[in-house]
Amino acid sequence: MRKLANKKIIIYLILILILILILVLGVSSTLLFADDGFFIKTAKIIRAEGPKQVIEWLHPIVPIYSLIIFYQFSDNFPLAILNVIATMFLVFLSMRYLKSDLNKVLFLILLFASFDFFVRVRYLAPYPLMFFFIFLSYIFLEKYRECKQKNYLVISGVLLSASPHIYALALIFFPTLIFYLFFFISDRNIKSKIQDLSYFILALMILFLPWFAWHVLIAGTKFYYYPYNYYITNYLPFVNENFWGYERILNLEYFKGFIDTYLLNILPIYLVPFLLNGIFYKNKSIKSLLILTGIPLTIILIAIVSPFSRYLYFMLIPSILICSIYLTELVRRRIDKWIIILLLAILLILISLSVSNTIQKTKPYGYLGSKQYSDFNKFIPFLEERCNIFSRHYYFQNLIKNNSILIAQDINENDVVPFLSGTSQEFLNIANKYNLCYFVLYNDISKWEIDYYRWLEVYFNKSTTHYKNLQNQSIAERLYKGEIYSLYKLKNETLN
Repeated sequence: MRKLANKKIIIYLILILILILILVLGVSSTLLFADDGFFIKTAKIIRAEGPKQVIEWLHPIVPIYSLIIFYQFSDNFPLAILNVIATMFLVFLSMRYLKSDLNKVLFLILLFASFDFFVRVRYLAPYPLMFFFIFLSYIFLEKYRECKQKNYLVISGVLLSASPHIYALALIFFPTLIFYLFFFISDRNIKSKIQDLSYFILALMILFLPWFAWHVLIAGTKFYYYPYNYYITNYLPFVNENFWGYERILNLEYFKGFIDTYLLNILPIYLVPFLLNGIFYKNKSIKSLLILTGIPLTIILIAIVSPFSRYLYFMLIPSILICSIYLTELVRRRIDKWIIILLLAILLILISLSVSNTIQKTKPYGYLGSKQYSDFNKFIPFLEERCNIFSRHYYFQNLIKNNSILIAQDINENDVVPFLSGTSQEFLNIANKYNLCYFVLYNDISKWEIDYYRWLEVYFNKSTTHYKNLQNQSIAERLYKGEIYSLYKLKNETLN
C-alpha cells in the first residue's frame, strides 16, 4: 500500500513540475518565430478592417480568430496561452490513456527529458491544439472498439474534421485514422467495415467540406503548402526531374547539415521506441499507436521531407507513450534486467545528448534573438507612416502596431520575381503597388539575403537585386543601422 502511495506522489510531483514548466515557458516567452508574426499580423488586420482584406490569408482560422478574441482583452495578452492550455490538456489526456502507475512515471520522465517538447510550447503555431483534436479522435475510435456504439464514430469524425481548421498539416492524419478504423477496429465482415467507414466519413465531412471549399474556391493551393506553389509551372518540372537530388533529407549533403536535429532530437523520443517495440512487443493497443505515428511520419519524410524537427513535434506524445508502455511491459515480463538496463542507458544517453545539444544551440540563438529584438525596438520610432514593411520574415509583427510586415509570399506570383531580381524601376513600381515604404535588410547580405532567396537562381537563373536597389542612395535612405538589421525607407519622390 505504501509503495502504491509513493508512486502516486512521484506521479503528481513530476506532473506538477511539467505543468509549471509549460505554463512559465509558454506565458513568459517572447515570440520570435515567423509563423507567430503572420498570425499576429492577420489578426490585427481583421480586427481593424474586417476579414475581407485577408480572406486568402485566413489559414489557419482557429488560432487567428483566437488571437482576435485575446486582443479584446489586451494587445499585450500572452499569445502563447492557446498552446499552453492545449499542451496541458494533451498531457492529461495521455495520462488518462495510460493504465498503470509505472507507465505514467516513465511517460512523465521521458516527457520531461524531451527538451524539444518545452521549446515548442513557446511556439504560437498551434501544433499541440491540432494534435489534441487528432488524439481525441483516436481515443473515441478506441471507445468504439470497446462498446461498438456508432455515436463514438460520429464524435471521432467530427473531432478529426475540426483539426485542419487549426493547422492544415492535420490532413496527413486523415488516411491514418481511416486506415486504422477499417483494418483494426471494424469487424471482419466487409459490410460492417463499409458501414463504420460511412458513419465516420460522413461525420468527417461536416467541418472538413467548408475548409476544403475555401481552399479550392478562394485561396487555392497558394496558402496550403510551401513553397506556396509559387510558380507551379517552373517548380513541378524541377522536382520531377531532380527529386532525388532536391534539397531535402534524401539529399545526403543536406542531411549532414541537420544531423544533430535527427540524431539528437528525433532518435531519443521517436525511432528508438519504435525500434524496440517492433522487436519485442505485440500488443494491439501499441500497434494502433504505431499506426497513428508511423503513417504520418512516412508521409512527412516522403512528401514534406523537411529537415526541421517542428514537423515531427506532434508525434512526440504518441512516441513517448509507446516507449513508456514498452518499457513497462519489459519489466512486467521480467526480461533479463541487463537488457532493460542497457535499453534504458541508451535512451538516457540519447536524451542527455539531446538536452545538451539543444542548450548549446539555444545559447547563441538567445543572444542573437536579443540583438534582433533590440534592433526592431529601435526601428519603431522611425515608422511614422501607415504603410507596409518588407522583411524576410514576420518575426516582430507583435512589436509594430500601425504597420504590417509583408514578405515575399505576400506578393503576387507575377510580381515577386521582378521585385526581388529586377531593375530599380521594376522594384519601385511593385513596391508602390503593395504600399511598401520601409524595408528591413540583414547587414550580412551574403549570409542572410542572397542565401535566403537562392530559389531565384535555382528556378529562374536570376540573382537577387532588391538589396542593391535599396542601397542606391537616389531611391532609398537608410534610417538606422542596428547590430543585425538595417532599416531603409523609399525617398518621398519615389513614392506615389
